[in-house]
Amino acid sequence: MDLALLRKYGVTGYFYQFILESTKFFILGDQDAYNLYFKDAVQYLPIENNYVTQLLESRDPAEHRELAKVTILHFLSEKKPWKETTSYPAAILPAMRLYRQYRQAMRTEYQLAKQVPQLTVLVLVDDEHDLARCLESIYYQDYPNLAVAVLDASSQPAQVYASVAALRQRVLELSAQ
Repeated sequence: MDLALLRKYGVTGYFYQFILESTKFFILGDQDAYNLYFKDAVQYLPIENNYVTQLLESRDPAEHRELAKVTILHFLSEKKPWKETTSYPAAILPAMRLYRQYRQAMRTEYQLAKQVPQLTVLVLVDDEHDLARCLESIYYQDYPNLAVAVLDASSQPAQVYASVAALRQRVLELSAQ
């Protein structure tokens, strides 16, 4: 988009009015609005350059793409990788993990953890069934130097350790005591 031209001709005001009048017809939010408003004045990118996570759940295999080949991935629904994901469909979880790997890589690259003191969160487990949701709600916080220690207070330590082992796939720096 040529932002200078948009400002010069006051397109933003017209565009906002267009959105207000037509938003009930959109499926993909701002993407649909841009595509319709600027029709014939845009160059459409291949789907790999503008892939939406809803397509991961599609029943049509032709809409599926390998995440490794996707260059721009949009989380357009209410299902966001920076939220608690324990109830998300299995088809979306690889995209969530990829986002979180990139987020962790960025934290490492820019040494964000060294800029703030480490916080350790102690999680006392009385019920291993609630453990996944609890840890997930801690993990999606954006504090860059967060460690989590799981303390088993239940009568089922084997199940708690199994839950922690499964969660290590998504939750970094997780220890069990």
